Amino acid sequence: MATLHDPATILAEMDKTYSELQALLNSLSPTQRMAPGATGDWRVKDVLNHLARWNDVAYEELVVLARGERTGRDFSNYLAINDRWAQEDVARPLEEVEAHFEASHQRVAALLRELTPDQWSRSVRRWAWIALPEHYAEHIGYLRTWLDETSPA
Repeated sequence: MATLHDPATILAEMDKTYSELQALLNSLSPTQRMAPGATGDWRVKDVLNHLARWNDVAYEELVVLARGERTGRDFSNYLAINDRWAQEDVARPLEEVEAHFEASHQRVAALLRELTPDQWSRSVRRWAWIALPEHYAEHIGYLRTWLDETSPA
């Protein structure tokens, strides 16, 4: 079973991985952000869209969990969800995707910072960790590997 992190650790790691992701993105040109292969067939733009969509889901789930309730939504088929979103959003402009990612991150981060200690249930901590620092770190790793493989020697 995964370690259940305390709120301070979750917030600190969320900030750290967000900063790492922003630094990585800032090092890329718009052409690089639109090149295929960043993660499978996805472009960096598609990765950001993916993260933004999951941030939106995390926000919705966390709002409900913080009230001590459950949505009952099932995300076990997340690969199909990812594929559907990728197809739905393939034509979205890069600038729109970047703005969506930024807004979605800021919204879920603000929610987490506003939670009272008693709202940080096991479910909230689990969702917050998996959806933000763990998810960002996963894609940062993929993007770094892609950059290492595509950089001139």
